[in-house]
Amino acid sequence: MRGSVCARVIASWMRNVGGPAAFYLLGFALLSHPALGSFSTHFFGDGWDGLQNAWNLWWVRRALTELHVSPWFTPELFHPDGVTLLGHTLGLFNGLLGIPLAWFLTPVQVYNTIVVFAFVASGTTLFLLARGLGSSYGSSLFAGAAFTFGSYHWAHADGHMNLISLEWIPLFLLAWIRWLDRPDLARALLAAGALWLVKLCDYYYAVFSAVMGAALLVAAARTRPERFRERGAVRSLLVFAAIGLATSGAHLARLFRASANDPMQGGHDPLEFSLDLYGLFVPGGHWRFAELTSGFWETLPGVTVESSVYLGWTVILPAAYAWWSRKRDGLHGLGVWLALAVGFGVMALGPQLQIWGIAFPGVPMPYALLERVLPPVRLTGVPVRMASMVLLCVALLAARGLPGFRRHVLRSRTASALFLVVFALEIWPSPLPLTRPDVPDYFDKLRDLPPGAVHGPDVDGADVLYQQTLFRKPMTLGSISRQPLSLAGRKSELNGLVAEGKAEEMMRHFRVRYLIALNPSDGAVPHGLKPVFVGGERTIYVLAEDPLPDARRASR
Repeated sequence: MRGSVCARVIASWMRNVGGPAAFYLLGFALLSHPALGSFSTHFFGDGWDGLQNAWNLWWVRRALTELHVSPWFTPELFHPDGVTLLGHTLGLFNGLLGIPLAWFLTPVQVYNTIVVFAFVASGTTLFLLARGLGSSYGSSLFAGAAFTFGSYHWAHADGHMNLISLEWIPLFLLAWIRWLDRPDLARALLAAGALWLVKLCDYYYAVFSAVMGAALLVAAARTRPERFRERGAVRSLLVFAAIGLATSGAHLARLFRASANDPMQGGHDPLEFSLDLYGLFVPGGHWRFAELTSGFWETLPGVTVESSVYLGWTVILPAAYAWWSRKRDGLHGLGVWLALAVGFGVMALGPQLQIWGIAFPGVPMPYALLERVLPPVRLTGVPVRMASMVLLCVALLAARGLPGFRRHVLRSRTASALFLVVFALEIWPSPLPLTRPDVPDYFDKLRDLPPGAVHGPDVDGADVLYQQTLFRKPMTLGSISRQPLSLAGRKSELNGLVAEGKAEEMMRHFRVRYLIALNPSDGAVPHGLKPVFVGGERTIYVLAEDPLPDARRASR
């Protein structure tokens, strides 16, 4: 008897988790081809944000397993003061996931495993959500593919590891819907835990998820108000709210407080990072055949990573059919998802309406009002990212409408097969960027030198963050997504002292041991310093009285 129960549990898990996960893994392999051939040699990301996220993984592991400190502050950057990472896109969940992976994988393999996991898990959890809402198995697979292989997801795979980590949002919504069906303490705890996981990936997504949860609560309370007046429902809701405030809410409060005391710099201009009205309906710059629509996306401000949010007409049409046929086909509960899609879409338009790259500043926009009412919103500055929730809602609607769409619109197997071909063409992304982790000779040498802080004219680049994971020494500068205003002039101050011939003074004042500078054309050594390494392009200097041997004497 016990064996048969275990067999049924395993069979159910394989059908509802293992099978979809394998399906999305195969889809990732095909759509990203030939990226998996470079799994062990190249990061699946660009040489800026991608390498910054490689540093994030390293820092979380170092903070928790070596230094035993909070990862939300690092002394490794902006030495000697260190810097808060409360506003930085740290992606703590991915860092935690990377710790056990680092026991048997290289840093490149750890990074790439997390990227693949994000795509596979996002599709799987959306599949589970669609199934939980009553969609058929095949339609749920389709919805998961539309969500995880959508243009938004692929575009951010350029290096935004926090933004491709969509996997816990559908799981939170599923747990929350289960609580709405039966509001008890156990389900409230599951929903709170899932929301915490969302926040550990990205605070944008935590806010989006909370808004969606509130909308679903209001919709459920309107249809079944008596259920939420019961003592158990009220108690479990208070427990959920308390956990949410103690986890996600506490972090946001600390972030806003830190920004009030020392304003965070690095936010984006929402006028450049807003959704164009046609952005959801015309393929963007991260489509495999993007040259066909370049006349549209090249007119948009900002960068193609952000403006590529195309939903796909093979997703839009079944979603529209679901709404059109909801009464005839008995499709209930679609209104809240349509309202959420429209609401997030309108907010994604940002503070100024934009149509085909043309701005219409005279049109009042809800996002502009939100910025005035809630000034902390200005810390984000990327309203177009709300398009991720539009994609989620439309994918769920498409899952509900797809069976009827096939029966009454496509009608034949040939038409259905052609529909899937068009779907594959619509989601086919441009190739993933692949970055080889090359190490310049001076950083390779720095790895072997004794401990000490490092300064150089270019140690504020995200690519140098990756090098720090190898040479493992504090740097006077750094590259983080939200930097306190008090550190904004640090680079010009330090480099100005070096340019004025005051390198020795700078190194003493900021407790710097190593100065990396371009090789002097005349071979002159800065006053009070000595070279300990002369490379092909740069020289490493220390103070003259440092016990490290002079590079010229060491070479004799």
